[in-house]
Amino acid sequence: MSAFTQRMQDCLQFIERSVAENGVSPSMQEICAGVGLSPKSKAYASALVRSLEERGAVKRLRMADGKVARRGIAVIRQRCPHCGEQLAPGSAALPEAALSKEAA
Repeated sequence: MSAFTQRMQDCLQFIERSVAENGVSPSMQEICAGVGLSPKSKAYASALVRSLEERGAVKRLRMADGKVARRGIAVIRQRCPHCGEQLAPGSAALPEAALSKEAA
């Protein structure tokens, strides 16, 4: 994770933890609160997620019209929220229904 800034690492860890605990990815507002940003910093949170996507850590799910789906963040590099151990690739961070909608 050397290519990740500390803020990006915090954001990725928050997303992983949120998905593990709640079963869905967090909203941008929840990401702001989770990593200590102002609630008005949703654009910065979105930029963090975009940077994580560019580095292959997450994938933003898109709707048929090309817009990013709300709470549409799939974790590609997933770690156990308890021990930090890297989980096997293919461990879905979103419910199967959400992943099958992406393929359609």
